[in-house]
Amino acid sequence: LLTMFRIMGPESETLWRGAPTKIVRGKLHKYAMELDLADWSERQAYFLGRYIDLPTQLAMIALLRSGDCFVDVGANIGMLTLLAARLVGKAGVVHSFEPNPNCCERIKRLLRRNRIQHVHLHQIGLSDRWERTALRVVSTHSGMGTVAQLPPEDARLVTESHDVLLAPGDEVMNTGCRGPSVI
Repeated sequence: LLTMFRIMGPESETLWRGAPTKIVRGKLHKYAMELDLADWSERQAYFLGRYIDLPTQLAMIALLRSGDCFVDVGANIGMLTLLAARLVGKAGVVHSFEPNPNCCERIKRLLRRNRIQHVHLHQIGLSDRWERTALRVVSTHSGMGTVAQLPPEDARLVTESHDVLLAPGDEVMNTGCRGPSVI
């Protein structure tokens, strides 16, 4: 159906270029989501009313309870963070790690819009040591970020580059988490 209605597929990128950002409520968590319809994965979330990765969300629903601690590694624009925030409730805590400053700004807006206070957003990437490095976004999709060295032939695909901090997560998560239930 997504291809038939040109929501996805080869012709969709041209048709949806310059599309607006929309605010919709998520089916599973009931929070407002800010979705850029020009982006293929956010467009899918708009039409589905949820993040596209249903198996991960179903696992979260089965595993998380009120008061639990959830760790979102590579939170991107916060789709799993929102679900985890609903599932662990105000008695729980969510630690969201995202080094991309553009994504972090979007998550901050979501947290404010939805009045969520039990999410700790860490604008860092996780590593085994503290260091500064370049985060390169390959393509226009924010989820395609990497700190790995790119082959020279792929360097032309980089659309953004950010100086980011990497750190060991257990040295950063010092608030409200007695041990993560789900990472």
